[in-house]
Amino acid sequence: MPSSLPILVVQVATVRASGMRWATRV
Repeated sequence: MPSSLPILVVQVATVRASGMRWATRV
């Protein structure tokens, strides 16, 4: 298993959270 997998998951989660914040802001 690539050790970069957890990092990718965290990045995706951060992007989704950021997108939700943007949607709430707008």
